[in-house]
Amino acid sequence: MIARHVAIAVSFLSLCACTGRGTSPASSSTGGAGSSSGGAGSSTGGAGSSSGGAGSSSASQTGSLSSATGAPSSGGASGVLSSSSGLSGGGASSAAGSSGTAAPQPVLITFDLHMDPLDQNASVDQRRSTYQAWLNNAVWLLDTFEPYGVRISLLSTGEWLEFCQEDAIRCYPVLRRFRASGGILGTHIHEEIRQAQHDWPNLLTLRGGAAQITADDVQRNWHDTKAVVDAVAAEAFALTAAEVAAVNTAGISHLPDTHSEARWLHEILASLAYTIKEGGAEQEMVPFFGHVPVNPFRPGNCNICEDPAVPVIALPQSAIPGTNQLHFGVLQDARTPRKQVEILQTVLNQQLATTPRVYTYGWGCHGHDLAPSSDTRTALLELIPWISAELAPGGMAAFASYPAARDAFLAWEADHPGVSSFDYSLATADYTAYPYDATANHYLRYAHYVAKIADGVHHLAAFPLDSSARYPLVLVMAGGTGSTDVSGALGTSPVRAVRLGSGLTASVDPRSVPLDGNAWILCEPAACDAILALEAWLTHPPCGSSSTPCSPGTVCEPGRSACSPDCREPIFSCPPQRPVCNPSSGVCGPADGGLPPPPDGGLPPPSDGGPPSCAAGEACPPASVCCTAPAPCAGRCVPDCRSPGNACPAQRPTCNTSTGMCGP
Repeated sequence: MIARHVAIAVSFLSLCACTGRGTSPASSSTGGAGSSSGGAGSSTGGAGSSSGGAGSSSASQTGSLSSATGAPSSGGASGVLSSSSGLSGGGASSAAGSSGTAAPQPVLITFDLHMDPLDQNASVDQRRSTYQAWLNNAVWLLDTFEPYGVRISLLSTGEWLEFCQEDAIRCYPVLRRFRASGGILGTHIHEEIRQAQHDWPNLLTLRGGAAQITADDVQRNWHDTKAVVDAVAAEAFALTAAEVAAVNTAGISHLPDTHSEARWLHEILASLAYTIKEGGAEQEMVPFFGHVPVNPFRPGNCNICEDPAVPVIALPQSAIPGTNQLHFGVLQDARTPRKQVEILQTVLNQQLATTPRVYTYGWGCHGHDLAPSSDTRTALLELIPWISAELAPGGMAAFASYPAARDAFLAWEADHPGVSSFDYSLATADYTAYPYDATANHYLRYAHYVAKIADGVHHLAAFPLDSSARYPLVLVMAGGTGSTDVSGALGTSPVRAVRLGSGLTASVDPRSVPLDGNAWILCEPAACDAILALEAWLTHPPCGSSSTPCSPGTVCEPGRSACSPDCREPIFSCPPQRPVCNPSSGVCGPADGGLPPPPDGGLPPPSDGGPPSCAAGEACPPASVCCTAPAPCAGRCVPDCRSPGNACPAQRPTCNTSTGMCGP
């Protein structure tokens, strides 16, 4: 889209030449238990735990489990577990890890506040009023959560800091509190360049569109904002230029485009000596698996691709707490009950690990998100005390600054040369390449927190996005002894126990669930099957050959090569968006019999004479273009947003005038 400037690439290459890092294969991105660096974490490779479809192993690999051998018996019949036999065996690692080493270090909980964007269409006085409101919100944030030990990293646009500089008596002490908390004053850039004090015109307006922005514009965009951040950091903290570089060490920008030009963005960060890429862009993983990466990594040519030679570390970030909105083409529920499950799932992946990793879970919010009575304020007042009370005392989670998470990753990396921390280079959901525990994600992808039952035992409920159904389940974390009663959540009839890590299942009495140090999902059999069927449909696992069969209760949908729930099954009813069940195929569809457009606004794959697949080299019809990776629609013909009548959808509102594709 923008002509590159050679100086940036040369600077980047000179930095890379000093790293001495080797390339590590994507297949090595498995997880593990803790390290001695003070960082934490682990993940297990999803390949094989449920290959070819959601829950295939946990829906079919059942057997009686023996506490002596841990092996499933032949014949495939579900076993019955009692507190005397224990929920043991099957090969899953204990809380201490399969190697018998020390227990994993805590998941590092990161939090950043970014002061952006100021509305350049508003008057200077209006923008000054906005600055004051955001500063008040920042003071509330520090006053409320400093007692919990929360570490908050602050990143800002240039003009917000211009107002701060003019208000130094009041603002600088707040900046010092943030530095004491999160260790940095970083750079958050939109599309503005600085022409004078409080004169920051937007380049998209100034140049007449993204296609007209040059590489020199991009460099100026970065340098103008960085100069203000550096100046304020030097003044507020009484630092030398060299000392400022260690404080203004995290950055992010809308230019270059975070998604279509990710590698260029990483080059610019490196050329300006930033060591941390602020999270958020890694939410590209959410449409595939429902969550962001939970390992720091060195980002590559896409936001969830790895390049071990890049001297910048990405610290992934989930959606803003309290929000429930479309982002990256999917609904991202970031209300407290959903975030609680995401954090527990991160801890689970760490507990199930066989190779050490640093594990993080992070989020960010804007100054405007913290307005009094906002949903984000409410969510933080629920979420942070819960982490502090339920996870921190047991060493499962700890609040950490951006620099602390970066340094933990660097220490881990030094101890594990050539090992991949995280990489997902595909543009579709493929559980054989999923770098975490697939069984946990099949059950927890749409789960929400309900209540604590006992230490390490939690009542959850799955709320699939395209169904009004609510399916109760219980999560038993690794650890504990004796037994617990979960009948208040699941009733008194025998329930299915699904071993996380192995996917093996057995039947258990919910009134006396053994605690044996392993992690389990418990649910009524019909509810388990319904959760798996719905997750299979929403993930669209590939199918269509004998090597990739659909799991029980799902069918291979013609024209999409994806498994979907069999609507003829009594446990499943068609959702409102696809209300008609085809009695021959078991596939749900709309009333008119066609397929709805996918969330990215593109056309569906060819079916019965529909638009061709450009992945096969066929030409797209008039007024459409071939969607390219890493967009989820890659290989399909999508409407050309430059053509009259092809407006971009709300979830991907920006038309790329070079490619004709819609984007966020």
